[in-house]
Amino acid sequence: MSDTLSKIQYWGLLTLIFLTPLFFLPITSEFYDFNKKALLVAGGLVLAALWAIRSFKEKRLVVVTSPLDTAVIIFAATVLLSSILRTPNKPEAFFVPGTATTILAATLLYFLVTQTIRNVQYTIRHTLWALFASGFVVSLVSIAASTGMLEPVAGLPAFMKARIFSLPGSPLSTLTYLAVIAVLGVGEALRAARSDRPRVRMS
Repeated sequence: MSDTLSKIQYWGLLTLIFLTPLFFLPITSEFYDFNKKALLVAGGLVLAALWAIRSFKEKRLVVVTSPLDTAVIIFAATVLLSSILRTPNKPEAFFVPGTATTILAATLLYFLVTQTIRNVQYTIRHTLWALFASGFVVSLVSIAASTGMLEPVAGLPAFMKARIFSLPGSPLSTLTYLAVIAVLGVGEALRAARSDRPRVRMS
């Protein structure tokens, strides 16, 4: 049971990382950012609940720590306190655009990643591949929209046939996201090249 929960938590985390940049719902007043944040928060809470259930089943609490934890907690706490004490429009801080909610959800995701680690290299590689797969889908949809390939597709709503349509929500968001993915891709390629390079032994 515990092993099953661990697998569900692990692959659920990777699925959440993959889906968040792609997710949108045309049934709310704001299609993109609000729904991505809602998915991130809901998914994070579900995964946190799975972690708590697994700890209860194992009758032990294992908390993985890293040197970055303190900085992440201080930053999230600062944003939260600033939103509560200093922001004149509190609903705007937490819902639309929801900067505080985004930071808190990202903090939760960070700790979920650290608590879900099986093997550091194994987890990092799977996380990167989830991001790369998501970036690939974002690129394909953006290219299809900008070249007009989506316009003749029957059944698509009008906003999806627009030439500026993109899954992240705007051309700037798409460019920023793909730029981050490109940097991560270059870093992963360099790492792979170094690991494949034959080592010369000094005699």
